[in-house]
Amino acid sequence: MAGYSEKTAKVIGAENLSKLNRFIKQKLNEKANDRIASQDEVLEYLTKVMRGEEKDQFDLDASLQDRTKCAELLGKRYLLFTDRIKADANVDTTIKVTIDD
Repeated sequence: MAGYSEKTAKVIGAENLSKLNRFIKQKLNEKANDRIASQDEVLEYLTKVMRGEEKDQFDLDASLQDRTKCAELLGKRYLLFTDRIKADANVDTTIKVTIDD
């Protein structure tokens, strides 16, 4: 039993499995973070393209169309092009109905 007494083997085994489970979850999260772009990374990339700081695979500047699209996406993100105003309000409404004879 790997040096554990019969009385404590189950408890120690459960503790070790719990530690292993936490370790595996941590490693999977780290791996996912490396593969998936964060919000900040996406916004930084869009900003670089919009400003002409990002080159394509042939070391050419982004086209005006691509730069405009990035500006549009950033504008949508920051709600620059909204025609409506979003409002949340709690309003008490009382309706009084009178019936004339």
